[in-house]
Amino acid sequence: MSPHLSQSCLRLTLVATLTISFAACISHISFAGQQPGKKKEEEEDPVKPAKKVPVRVDDDQPATDTKKPGGSAPQVGDLAAAAKDAKQLPIKKLFQQLAVPHDVVSLTAGRDDYVEPISMYIGPKPSFKSYVKVQPFDNKWEHVRSYEIYQERIRGVEHYEQLAQRLVDEFLAQNYDTRPNTSPSYIPRQEVLQAAVDALAAAVRFHESARERGIREGEAWDEIEGGLRTKLFAMEIKQLQAHADHNDWANAYKQAKRLAEAYPRPETQGEIAKTLIAFVEKSIKDNNASEGQLRLRLIEDLFPSAAAPRQINDQLKKEAQRDFDEALRVAGTDQTAALTLLQIAEKKWPNLPGLRDERLKMLNQYPILRVGVPSLPGKDSLSPARAASDADRWAVEMIFDSLLKPAYDAKIGQFYEPGLALATPKYNGQGRLFQLARNAYWSNGQPVTAADIAHTIRLLQDDRWPGRNVSWGDDLVEKAEVGGDPFRVNVLLKQGFLDSQSLLTFKILPQEPVPGQMALTRADDPRFGAQPVGSGPFMYEGRKSDGMRQYDLFKANPYYSGRTRKIGLPRIREIQFFHSDDPITDFKDGKLDLLLDLKTRQVTTLKDALLAKVVVPEPMPNRRVYFLAVNHRQAPLQNADLRRALAYAIDRQEILTKVYRAAGFEKIHKALNGPYPAGSWACASNIPPDLFDVDKAKTWKGRVDAAGVRFGALSLKYPDNDRDVENAMKLLKEQVQKTTNFEIELKRMSPADLRRDVEMTHDYELAYYHFDYASEAYWLWPLFDPRCTGPGGANYMGYAQDSDLESLFRNTMGFRDFHEVAERTHLIHNAIVAQMPLIPLWQLDTHVAYVTGVHPEPFDPLLVFTDIEHWQIKKQ
Repeated sequence: MSPHLSQSCLRLTLVATLTISFAACISHISFAGQQPGKKKEEEEDPVKPAKKVPVRVDDDQPATDTKKPGGSAPQVGDLAAAAKDAKQLPIKKLFQQLAVPHDVVSLTAGRDDYVEPISMYIGPKPSFKSYVKVQPFDNKWEHVRSYEIYQERIRGVEHYEQLAQRLVDEFLAQNYDTRPNTSPSYIPRQEVLQAAVDALAAAVRFHESARERGIREGEAWDEIEGGLRTKLFAMEIKQLQAHADHNDWANAYKQAKRLAEAYPRPETQGEIAKTLIAFVEKSIKDNNASEGQLRLRLIEDLFPSAAAPRQINDQLKKEAQRDFDEALRVAGTDQTAALTLLQIAEKKWPNLPGLRDERLKMLNQYPILRVGVPSLPGKDSLSPARAASDADRWAVEMIFDSLLKPAYDAKIGQFYEPGLALATPKYNGQGRLFQLARNAYWSNGQPVTAADIAHTIRLLQDDRWPGRNVSWGDDLVEKAEVGGDPFRVNVLLKQGFLDSQSLLTFKILPQEPVPGQMALTRADDPRFGAQPVGSGPFMYEGRKSDGMRQYDLFKANPYYSGRTRKIGLPRIREIQFFHSDDPITDFKDGKLDLLLDLKTRQVTTLKDALLAKVVVPEPMPNRRVYFLAVNHRQAPLQNADLRRALAYAIDRQEILTKVYRAAGFEKIHKALNGPYPAGSWACASNIPPDLFDVDKAKTWKGRVDAAGVRFGALSLKYPDNDRDVENAMKLLKEQVQKTTNFEIELKRMSPADLRRDVEMTHDYELAYYHFDYASEAYWLWPLFDPRCTGPGGANYMGYAQDSDLESLFRNTMGFRDFHEVAERTHLIHNAIVAQMPLIPLWQLDTHVAYVTGVHPEPFDPLLVFTDIEHWQIKKQ
């Protein structure tokens, strides 16, 4: 039998592959009224065909006539061809008997007629009313004269679908595969089973097409179809089992892959997976755990919902745990034996928590990265919805994964690559269709599924979370659709967007961080922020101490390395976040490996020290813009002239040079002339690059005075954890007072208190703040969205009465062409500069330093750890 034939027989769902048309052979069932005094059978005697239609089995002349002159019968093309190709006479006979779809009508007169398939199900116990018209065949499968018969003249009908099952049973009953292999009638078991599958598959295809074309009508056929499919599936399972009996993994896996497509129901997929598990068990029995793991992963990938793989997983995990425990027991006295046990355990269950790390520690190959950060993460801020500080966000990048994740290249900038998705999404109307990695797990060992994606979107759209991005949740993203495949999800978007992939970089959250005990019902749940459960390369282990300093510990997620394309990752096994009062000294003394967000004077200190083992890359531009946030709820600040006077009175270049630019760094950092990064495509070319203008500031100040705006000193709040910020605010205060005579009252406060006052209670007038653009699309609308002015909302400045600006933003959202978007973004830039709802300040480039043994991937200076799984530490 040709491979093509064997393959085609298994593709049951593709009705379009049927190679013949049954349109010419649709039988007619009439329920016409009976004429008085005369029965239909008495009106017209039917032509009497032979009592039996002989089926000749002959190598030279097949029983079926492949020509189709006038009234000849159509054939099931692949069975007719297979009959010609078959070398074994019993197989040839089976195919020839079924090559022409037909029903067998048994008449009370003792005659069996082979007829065109009848649309109504009659079966062995006829119960129809009136008469049925049938189209019989002669012994050459040519149509002969049709006739009409009543129910009482029919003993029963064996329909083609039933005939196929009976003939297959009779064929199998001959046990050709159990005869001596020297016998002429011996047929190998796989050939026997393949012939049975081909015959039944042909009957299924006929039935599917017949029901579509009206050749089979009525609900009575449902049971017949179910029985036929059940028999075919049972035969395919026997075929799969035969591969297992011969340890033929390659053919078994190929067949299982086809069956997985043909039988999507969980119960049938469970039967297929159960048969394949025999291969895994054999590998383990033969002490080849690596092969068993590979096969198990392939089975899990094909049948993610099946119970059998989970059962063997549990078995392997228990065995690995026993080996691991024994290794720990003997490690103190026999390290060689301990390493051997660990290697055995790792082959059985490589994702066993602590296993790989213990082996690396014994080999003195356990890489740890010690990072100096401006402050330690908040105790309940390690979740995407609660992250506030840079350290919080850096930690979130390590703990959580997304469908698509932003990547960074110094030359081309930001781009996107698959995270939990296996590939970039397929466009599906207004949706983006993702196939998830089937072997992705949360750090609690539970699988990541499409239901988690849908749940996350619902949480991010929940208006109970004050900090939600209303534009993302209400204007752009609609919902996630989850179908029968638990690892496929379709994310629907409400409209186009210039950078639609950026909308799909949201971090995925688990439905149940603690299965059976804690369900995540709010994105900003503080309990989850304190004990996060993610699917990223690292998991949070809590706050620790090395005896002198506290640090936050992140360990490699043991389940991450088993995911497709993530084998052996992350390479670094432990990351420690330290806050140091003197990070430069700690760095030079070897207490830290990586410093983030350095000041230029610190970079100068490092370079002056001529440390041979330190790498200080060139400063990196980023997407963070600094400004004075203006509280528009305060009456004086509602005056645009006052805001303009402030904006034009600030000499940004002077502040940058005196505060932020050390000697040798005169060209870094940039003054801003609006809300967009300097020199970006979003900036309008008609606006001067530097807003500082004493004359304009005094003009606007005069208008404030003329309008009679009365106010005392304007309070300016800023964070107390950065000496440069304090010096910059002092200088800014002097400049404003010198040019406009406006009094500025500086108020230092902790970053947490500042965020509370600005974003939650709105208790401020001016505040030193920043905005991080999520992507180079530079989408600023959330900061001005009038729907987000409440506590925790993105529009913490309360700027909500500018209908012209709102119209510009909404109009821009309707375009995806870059030139159209750029043109409208420039209009937004001009509108913001005209009204000054915020006071633009500057953009600070990013400095980092690391020891030469650290090999980071190119990273986004704001996100830093997006690709942390690929970073390496090599001994010098």
